[in-house]
Amino acid sequence: FGLAREGEQLTPSSGTASRDAYYRWVCNTSVALPAAGVNFWAWGGEGRPGSAEAAASALVPSAELVGDPPHERPGWYSVYDVDKATHAAIAECAARFALPPPA
Repeated sequence: FGLAREGEQLTPSSGTASRDAYYRWVCNTSVALPAAGVNFWAWGGEGRPGSAEAAASALVPSAELVGDPPHERPGWYSVYDVDKATHAAIAECAARFALPPPA
């Protein structure tokens, strides 16, 4: 699952409040199901979309790939290394799915 950044922006400076709320909603809904976990899309880490042309399509040869599939604009769903609120939402969700240590 994934959701674009605020205003469908691609840069790390754009907001993630709607995405963070969506991640929490997916986790809250999924944890009540017989599921082993959930997976967000996609880790961009320290990667950043390149030029405006490259950011328009991952099919441009100069595009820096940041976790998004080739048919999406690089950075569209990327979770960057500086997205601390998103990291917290992911960590909270992971903890809810964590298994207790074996006895």
